[in-house]
Amino acid sequence: MQGATLIYVKMKHRKVHIPTSKVLFSHERVDITPPVGIFQRLWGAAKHYQSTGIHRPLYGDIVALNASGGANTPLLLIELDMCTMLPNDYSLMINTISKAANIPSQNLIITFSHTHSFGWLIEPEEYQYPGTEMIKPYLQSISTKIANASKQALSNVKEATITYSAGKCNLAVNRDFWDEEANKYVCGYNPDVSADDTVIVGRVVDKQGKIIATIVNYACHPTTLAWQNTLSSPDFIGSMREIVEQKTGAPCIFLQGASGDLAPREGYTGDTAIADKNGRQLGYSILSILESMGPPEMDYQYIGYVESGARLGAWSYVPFNEERMKQSSVFMGKQYEVNLTIKEELPTIEKLKEQMNNWLTIQNEAIKKGDEKTARDAGAYAERCKRLISRLNKLSNLTYYPLTFHVYRIGDSIWVFIEGEIYSKVQTELRKRFPELVVIVVTLCGSWLVGYIPPSDLYGKGICQEQVSLLSAGSLEKLLNAIEYEISKLNSSLYSHTFYGTR
Repeated sequence: MQGATLIYVKMKHRKVHIPTSKVLFSHERVDITPPVGIFQRLWGAAKHYQSTGIHRPLYGDIVALNASGGANTPLLLIELDMCTMLPNDYSLMINTISKAANIPSQNLIITFSHTHSFGWLIEPEEYQYPGTEMIKPYLQSISTKIANASKQALSNVKEATITYSAGKCNLAVNRDFWDEEANKYVCGYNPDVSADDTVIVGRVVDKQGKIIATIVNYACHPTTLAWQNTLSSPDFIGSMREIVEQKTGAPCIFLQGASGDLAPREGYTGDTAIADKNGRQLGYSILSILESMGPPEMDYQYIGYVESGARLGAWSYVPFNEERMKQSSVFMGKQYEVNLTIKEELPTIEKLKEQMNNWLTIQNEAIKKGDEKTARDAGAYAERCKRLISRLNKLSNLTYYPLTFHVYRIGDSIWVFIEGEIYSKVQTELRKRFPELVVIVVTLCGSWLVGYIPPSDLYGKGICQEQVSLLSAGSLEKLLNAIEYEISKLNSSLYSHTFYGTR
């Protein structure tokens, strides 16, 4: 720089810690694309029963994680491009994988991308619909695939470093919208409420610094494609993965966040081009975050200033010292349980059966008259009754539901895995309460028995998610406090020692 006075002046060091986890890591992927013609009628408004083709492949990602050095029982995380599973199917898959991979079930987590273009795995007694005969063989097939891949993943773990960074993507919007004309809430884009737009990216590199995976945690319902669509699809996650993987040359693993109140701004369509566009929007955000990252296992440190045309502050990446290496190597956590109160005002199964039969009668009469709208709406109401009957049958008159969740402290990050479909308040609050850590919240880690878990202030307003939920007001807040308590216990245990270590 012409005329610059190049005087380097050392000052007191200030260091920005770059969130990192040093772990044993491996990844396997299996194709779980369902056969064409499988039962696909997830949407109550849909007129079709079977899929007619494939938009993009659907995958199962298997991730094995353990403490650097392998002193702990590993964590096996399985993410599936499916909407969810029935409790019996979920338990069977957990048991199959646990036995085959020789890992305790409490160290095994199955979660879902929640794509609504996979289909609905209905109860076996309802297998009279076209395409339902494919469900059982399909589940058996993918269970075997996933079990074999899980054994492979557990045997192939290697030293790796996960570097985290966060960014933004405004694909997701709030979807609790007040329809003034209808005088009721609908599940659709609400421009008056801001949405959590946080994207957390974990770049996984091997000992040579090569990217071996990208982990993405983002909260947004994969509901671009809706009742008009007849293709099996991962929704926006498909094109998002394609973009990231083409750039990095490594698999991209999507972990669905707390998206009970979040969905794409543009959705409820049969146009796969819109799903691909939504995926590109998220994919480009992820690539931007990856480009912002520095080298692995380095913090960013102020090293002084240079007198030039202005006084320029110089920063540089510096290797981790011994303390930072120990801190980033922490690996501890387990499965927990919290009792949440079931709603007292739930309808009886007998009442629901009566309502369902009434709606089916209305639907049949509307079909005879050629009234498509009434037939569609009545069919949707009947479907709601049927699904609620199925869920209530599994509660066995319980007063409390023992909801499971996992909390892991992995280096500078907290990983939270929660059963059920949670509102985004859980992740935004946890990140406020633990700002010094990267907080990854993954939901739908189990069956969809209890449904949604919204905040207390949304109860009694007629919001769809609250009406569908089997849990009473205050459940989200109780769950949030239980998670905070377990995170605090892990941190307290960690800091009670004179140095960071694995436990």
